[in-house]
Amino acid sequence: MTQKRLLVYSPLAIWQPPILETQLEIVQDYADQGYQVTMLTCHAHLPTCEANPDHHWSVCTLCRSRAKAGFGWLRGRSFDVVDFLNVTSVQQERVDAIARTRVETIAELRALEVDGSDIGMAVLSTIVSSLRDPSPDMNTHRAAVAKTIRSAALVHFSILNHIDRLCPDVLLLFNGRVASLRPALRAGQASGVKTVVYEVGGAPDRYLMTMDTYPHDLEALKDVFNKIYDEALESPEEKARIAGSWYTARIANRVTHGSSFTEAQEVGRIPETLETNALRVGIFISSEDEFVAVDGWNPDVYVSQSEGIRQLLDAFAGRDGIQFVLRVHPNLTGLDNAQTRELAAI
Repeated sequence: MTQKRLLVYSPLAIWQPPILETQLEIVQDYADQGYQVTMLTCHAHLPTCEANPDHHWSVCTLCRSRAKAGFGWLRGRSFDVVDFLNVTSVQQERVDAIARTRVETIAELRALEVDGSDIGMAVLSTIVSSLRDPSPDMNTHRAAVAKTIRSAALVHFSILNHIDRLCPDVLLLFNGRVASLRPALRAGQASGVKTVVYEVGGAPDRYLMTMDTYPHDLEALKDVFNKIYDEALESPEEKARIAGSWYTARIANRVTHGSSFTEAQEVGRIPETLETNALRVGIFISSEDEFVAVDGWNPDVYVSQSEGIRQLLDAFAGRDGIQFVLRVHPNLTGLDNAQTRELAAI
């Protein structure tokens, strides 16, 4: 019987623990099942990445050292460690040409593709996450955008070449959202390789895996959640109680894992500007930088949340006795970006 092969794309060993540790646990499980494992790591060949945007050599050295130490924890002899960079001279010329693409607007960046791979959306996701701004100015950040485009294009061609060379049964990578990762996901999808994408959560002993898509795919998440719910042995009443206890704990700031969004609240206090005799309409918004570069999360009715608020206020401008109350998402606390400035103007 031919030994099955797992191809692991692992360029970010220093980024946000326990990403690497979780990956190693998954890889070990495949190795224990008899898979031959090839680890694709970064030998400082990404011009920029989410863990080291300015490509400092010291950070690259630390990242490579951490990867080496982590790979050393793996048990067995069926492991190869290879540099991810693998482009032909012709492909390098294409990478250079793509990196010279002059991007003037966010729309142009969104539309940038290479052989059907949405590297522009991946680049936008990285830039937006780095700046925490859903509408970064392309001229101001032109150099960063160009470097990130180059990185994404290198990943695109390299992973396709590795897949073509190794013919893996499974491709494993983290997240699949940003510029250093999404092109690898698209390469797996384009090649028809079973692609496993994992995501870590607030608890170090829990992670999520999606097949042939990233964990931000709403339809895929819906299927995962429904499957877990349907397979749980508890009664519907007990499931409701468990779910309710989670939300109750979050409201009361009894958070076991992850961030608390209520720890800064003063219990029972409401803004002094609330009018007691008005019909109050609550508006709850999210931080747009978290989803602006992921398909399926955009508002269905309005161009943006701020535009929706404007239109809502305009529609009721001549009506008395109504007060709109905006609850700004805690992730926007202290930020000065396009969204917070629009809200301030409103």
